[in-house]
Amino acid sequence: MHAILINSMAMDGAERVVSNLIKHYHKTNRPVILICLEHNPDYNFLSDVPIYYLSENKGNETGLRKLISLFFWAKKLKELIISKKIEVIQSHLYRANYVNIIAKQMGAGHIAQIVNTGIISWYNQKGFLGRVNLMLIQLLYDKADLIILKTKGMQKDMQRLFEFRNPQCIISNPFDIDEIDELSKKAPDTMVFSTTESKLYITAVGRFLRLKNYDILIHAFANFCHSMPQAELLLIGGGPELKSLIKLSKRLNIYERVAFVQDVSNPYAYLKRSHIFVLPSSTEGFPNVLLEAMICSLPVVSTDCPSGPREILAPNTDHNQQLELGVEYARYGVLVPVRQIDPLTEAITRLSLDTHLRYRYAKNSRIRAMTFQKDHILEKYENIFFKNSKPNQKEVFHDT
Repeated sequence: MHAILINSMAMDGAERVVSNLIKHYHKTNRPVILICLEHNPDYNFLSDVPIYYLSENKGNETGLRKLISLFFWAKKLKELIISKKIEVIQSHLYRANYVNIIAKQMGAGHIAQIVNTGIISWYNQKGFLGRVNLMLIQLLYDKADLIILKTKGMQKDMQRLFEFRNPQCIISNPFDIDEIDELSKKAPDTMVFSTTESKLYITAVGRFLRLKNYDILIHAFANFCHSMPQAELLLIGGGPELKSLIKLSKRLNIYERVAFVQDVSNPYAYLKRSHIFVLPSSTEGFPNVLLEAMICSLPVVSTDCPSGPREILAPNTDHNQQLELGVEYARYGVLVPVRQIDPLTEAITRLSLDTHLRYRYAKNSRIRAMTFQKDHILEKYENIFFKNSKPNQKEVFHDT
């Protein structure tokens, strides 16, 4: 018996990956069960996939309580492993990874594969709980039978901190391109697109958090939008920075040109009707939304942040380099330095004015995105999960 372990199935990037994996295994007649630390399901699954919950927690508990619960969950997991004769558990997200390895150390006797989904050094900025997470990663991750990472940059970040020597491989996230194409054809939840005027929509999608740098994007938009009256900025998401971003757009006298769109169930409908996509983040794990914009044939501008954008947009360049000045017009998209207004302004302005360049990048976006079609990537997961194959340490990020 094989099992996938995750914190919960509340909708997010890792949860979509797990959903795709389980559906793929069901389709290929591979028996698998799903185990969740918490009981707040928010994803539609095949009705005959067994789901086990290790607690009745809803995921809104304090960080300290979640920390204390790790050993309780590991004990419950060990009991489930023994009763169900589970041979291999592949866990996704940090807490699930900790529980997977702690249960192994308790003598559960299973093969523990962990999927690391983020930049570990980010915890250096998270105070006491961040330091606790770094300690847990240092103590536990090298006990895993296999560490799966999403990007080379993610692996580099981890190895810079800890120099783990256990087997590792890199597998990018899978994307259901056919499903995204169908969803993109549907009408948006909120009609923010003009039906009477010729507009140029510059769009960003994601949580309104400081590390997402929407303030930099708003400043860049303000720098050029007065000379381009047809340009509008769409910020799709929600989060704690919303009020400050609205205040900033008013202070810069562009509030009427910026649409803050919240509670969106289908972002692809907005992406498909946009003209340029911008990812202004300081850091990413695997930038799902960047690939989703490229699937929707959008030309993209991204900060050259760790990790993922360079590996996606400029796969044949040195992924260890990071742009510090100017603009890089890479093969599949445009890269700019992190938290620099002028290069971002330049990139958006040029794409806005140069129709031929915009068309070329739109075409290249779709070409690159097709290499992340789910079938090939899910097969990689399947080979490692069910055949327990030992990956080559030099196995690299999935690219063309």
